[in-house]
Amino acid sequence: MRTRVWMAALSFYTASLAAVAVLAYAQGRKSQPAGETVRLENERVRVLEYVLQPGVPMGIHSHPRDRVEITLSGSRVRVTANGQVTEADEKEGGITWSKGSSETHDVVNIGKTPLRAIHVELK
Repeated sequence: MRTRVWMAALSFYTASLAAVAVLAYAQGRKSQPAGETVRLENERVRVLEYVLQPGVPMGIHSHPRDRVEITLSGSRVRVTANGQVTEADEKEGGITWSKGSSETHDVVNIGKTPLRAIHVELK
């Protein structure tokens, strides 16, 4: 009986340490949206590729740098920002310019196909 209690306590302690380590790691890094891959980074630009599968949220993030966005393959998205929810069709071949902003938002692919885009951030 004592062995079971001791093993349960040890398991709980180990799981707690692992949770604390994960939380400490997450607090020390910047939020990276789901599906984001850095393709190129230098002193002038950062080029990101996004592949967002249907039904997947990117997670809360912001775009602090000015950027050009190029949609490689479109889909329908739901964007939540400042308590407002909007839906839009991201069209293949679409190109937009956006000023950097600290505003946070989340994007969910509500379409039936993966959304692929390239963002070229200016430094």
